[in-house]
Formats: sequence, C-alpha cells, structure tokens
Amino acid sequence: MPSRLMLIFCACLLPVLAVACGGDDDAAASKSPGGERSNPSSSPILTQPASRFAISHDDLVPTGTAPDSGEGYLTDLLATFKLDLKNYAGTKTFDSRADGEALLAKWRYTGGYETGYEPETRMLGVLNGAYFINLEVHLFKDEDGAKEAYKYFEERLAKSGSQKVTSAIVGNQSSAWKRVSGKVNESSVDAAYHRIVLRRGNLVAVVQTYGSDALMTVNVVHDLAALVDDKALGKAPAIEPTAVPSVANPTPTAAK
Repeated sequence: MPSRLMLIFCACLLPVLAVACGGDDDAAASKSPGGERSNPSSSPILTQPASRFAISHDDLVPTGTAPDSGEGYLTDLLATFKLDLKNYAGTKTFDSRADGEALLAKWRYTGGYETGYEPETRMLGVLNGAYFINLEVHLFKDEDGAKEAYKYFEERLAKSGSQKVTSAIVGNQSSAWKRVSGKVNESSVDAAYHRIVLRRGNLVAVVQTYGSDALMTVNVVHDLAALVDDKALGKAPAIEPTAVPSVANPTPTAAK
C-alpha cells in the first residue's frame, strides 16, 4: 500500500477513487466542473473551517466526481486530521519543526485539513483501474501568505523528484505533477502519483491520486482539484464534514 501523506510533497503518498481511462498526461484536460471555466481573477478570502472545501465522501458517489465504476469508497480515518500551526509544522513538509513554525507564522497560516479515501477493493482495485486519493486544504489570513505557501509547495514537489505535466489551470494558480514510483501491490505494474497544487484567494490545496501508471492520467486529479475550487468559489456545496476521532499529530511521511 502506498505510504501515507504528510505531506503530499513527499515522494510516496496515498489514497482513493474509482476507474480512470488510460492516456497521455499531456492530453487536453477533461471538461471538469472547474478548471478553465473557473474565473481566474476571483480571489475570495475564505474562512475556517478549511474542511468545508475538501472533497467529501459524498462527493465520491457514482453521481459525483468519480466515474461510475461500481467502486465504493472508504474514508481513511488514520489519514484525516485537523491541522494547526503546531501540528502541521512538525510534518516533513518542512525541514524542521522550527522552520515550519517560522514559515507558517510568516505566511499567517490559520489552519487546514487533510483527508484520504480508498477503494473498497484496495490494491486489487488499483490493478483494475481504481485509485486512492489524498488531499490537503490550507487557509491563510490573506492572499499574500497563500501565494508564498503555493510557491514553497511547488518547490518541495520539484525537489521530491516529481515532474511537471500539462493540465488546465485550476483556481488563480495551479500546477500538475507526476511521479512513477514502485509497483502496485508487489506486482509488475508501475505505480503513479499525480498531484495538483492550486491556489484560490487565501486557500492552497494539494490533491493527489495513486494508481496504475498505465491506467491513470492527470485528468483525474484535475477534476478532483476543480471540485475543491468550485467549493471555494461557492459553485458547489461547502459543508463541514462530520468530526472524526482526533489524532495527536499528522502522519510524518519522510520526504524523498
């Protein structure tokens, strides 16, 4: 199973959805509810809780963003956290806790949220086209702090060995990334991580999919990121999810 998040900028990461069609990452982006049709100049100042703007379990039913593959989704409770300056600073997103606290304070970080979803059929499903999802949503007091965080997150992705790929813009700013790393469930099938980092106003989000390299494209993660953007723009319901049991700290996946 792919290693858990924290942060998605680490080389390996987890989590979930349904079937995707194969294709080239540089293909034209899919016609998602957001993306190119979103207003690139709209820069709302959003308020807590950040979890309102994350993808929810309800978004993953067949009538939602996910293709109707018959795949069910499970919330990864061990990868679901409410983030604040203290616990987020201690993750491997930063070189040290001290660095994290200094940067987050400089960016005027107000808090965030991380969650993940996995197919009911787990890794067997991935071999047949299903995929995992993980995402993080972060809010800052103003747009300037979000811009600085967005730039830092891109730098971390580049350092992790991920490669930029072509995808339609989501939000005010976005970039798409891909990394092929390891095999799916000890098979001969290459595993691929696709990620999009986006900024909309004072919100920065990172969305990741994990699936079979032969069956995944950047369009899947683009559509998921567009849903986050739609919630930030008020084009889709932004509802705070039901609280889950709290965990002391997010999972500190080592950066590679």
